[in-house]
Amino acid sequence: MKATKILVLVLILTTVFFGVQYFRSALANPSGGDYDTIRKEALAFYQANNPDMRNLTAKVINYGCHFEIEILQNGSVVGRVGWAGPGSYYDIR
Repeated sequence: MKATKILVLVLILTTVFFGVQYFRSALANPSGGDYDTIRKEALAFYQANNPDMRNLTAKVINYGCHFEIEILQNGSVVGRVGWAGPGSYYDIR
């Protein structure tokens, strides 16, 4: 019984350690370390799903726990995109 508790504790600590390391590296180095790549890829993703939209710009917002990209047209927010890792985006509705 004692060995089982130790094994479970080791597994939990290992999972927490690697999870924290992954999260820290993602925040410190998103898509090569700059938001410009995220901005460009998010715009391409949004325009692929909304081909009739033109003259779009994007603003990357780091909330600490996740990234959101506001899609702007003439200064007004027309959409939001979430960043889920390099090359992985999703619509926020």
